[in-house]
Amino acid sequence: MYIAKFSVDTNEIELIDHIKTQMSQDYKVNIISSKGLLGTDAVDITVICEVAGIASAIALVIEKFLKRNKGKNVTIENSKGKRSYSGYSVEEIKELESFILEDVKEVNSDN
Repeated sequence: MYIAKFSVDTNEIELIDHIKTQMSQDYKVNIISSKGLLGTDAVDITVICEVAGIASAIALVIEKFLKRNKGKNVTIENSKGKRSYSGYSVEEIKELESFILEDVKEVNSDN
């Protein structure tokens, strides 16, 4: 099993709904709002699956969201910090995939 974790700002309601709608058919998706907890204003997203390519799948869903919402930027946060993406170039989507991959962990499903 593989787990990918990242956060988005609480005002990214459309992106959060898009990720949940697009990914929950094939993956287990947990969305937890931490707004107000310890002074944070973020929504934590966890995607669990059995394939190692989870970062690519998430990047593809975000890329499709950005193409549908021209001119919109999204900010993703993980253990390496925050980054904003507009989704207009292949290089940027590959960088987004690498950024998400930073926090993808393989877990033993027997535990």
